[in-house]
Amino acid sequence: MHSFFKRIIFLGTFLVITVTAGASEAVHKSTTDTTQIVAELSVKAKQGDAESQLALGSLYANGKGVEQSYEQGFYWAKKAAEQGLAVAQFELAKFYVTGSGTEKNMEQTLAWLNKAANQGLVDAQIALGKQYASRKKSIQNFVVARSWLEKATAQGSAEAMELMAEMYV
Repeated sequence: MHSFFKRIIFLGTFLVITVTAGASEAVHKSTTDTTQIVAELSVKAKQGDAESQLALGSLYANGKGVEQSYEQGFYWAKKAAEQGLAVAQFELAKFYVTGSGTEKNMEQTLAWLNKAANQGLVDAQIALGKQYASRKKSIQNFVVARSWLEKATAQGSAEAMELMAEMYV
């Protein structure tokens, strides 16, 4: 199992291979590895494995090893998010906020951010804090923004600490 995820990490951190005597062979091997990884992820994703669904969605959204498709990226991220995977919920919120692969929908953005943040995902807590801090200036929005940023700060987020300090300036 670990070697499978190491290959996923390899795929996500592709290096550009310069043209040298053995570069052609290396490029062919990388392409073969990529094709195999995508095939393995596809099987596991279709079987309902949330982490594989998220990884496959990421590959589609970024065009890594497959033809880029925000729609497929959204589809697989949503499948994983619906299973409760916090990082997938956060990624799905990004699809909704940008309208990549789906219609822009701020209500869905906030709903999925809330689900991820309630599971303790710092990035989602910070994103919610930013969303509420940037909304119409009201005490209610300020309190909600501060609450999410405090939760992220309690987990050691320097970014959340800086945002909290900016709120009081």
